[in-house]
Amino acid sequence: MPFAVTHALLTLFAVLLYFDFFQKKTIFPPHTIFIAALAGLLPDLDIPLSGLLNLLGIPFPLLDHRGILHSPFFGLLFFIPAVYFMHAKKRHLKIYSFLLSLGVLFHIFLDYLIGVGDGHLGLPFLWPFNAVKYPPLLALFHIQIPIIFYLGLDAILLLVFILYDEYKHKIKNFI
Repeated sequence: MPFAVTHALLTLFAVLLYFDFFQKKTIFPPHTIFIAALAGLLPDLDIPLSGLLNLLGIPFPLLDHRGILHSPFFGLLFFIPAVYFMHAKKRHLKIYSFLLSLGVLFHIFLDYLIGVGDGHLGLPFLWPFNAVKYPPLLALFHIQIPIIFYLGLDAILLLVFILYDEYKHKIKNFI
């Protein structure tokens, strides 16, 4: 049950590390950061969507939390256009598609790794081929994580992100 900040920051870290160590760019468009953070939250779009549909009286069980949007297939839906845009020489669209795919897959990985304690039984890894929900990794070992851990994880990740960004990118120069 990692919170939204953890999902967004994990994707941001991955993007920053990629740009810093593989692209060797210290400046990148600010909207890239926004898209990366949004991508880390994208699978949880099922929460407001299913709530809205239920409010309208339209039951759609596939959109329940940890349903089809928590399937790796959903992340691959963004990867396929990225490959196309890469060959079509559409750089910005390629980057956006890769960011969306990366964020969704990181979100799913994090939910699988430490996503216990919120009453959900698992993730549909093989959807659309199989609707079975596989239990999170820690649930296999009967490990219960208290909610304070997730709150602390958010705080620590946020501080580490700010410190890294200050050290590497000198964010004080932008204030």
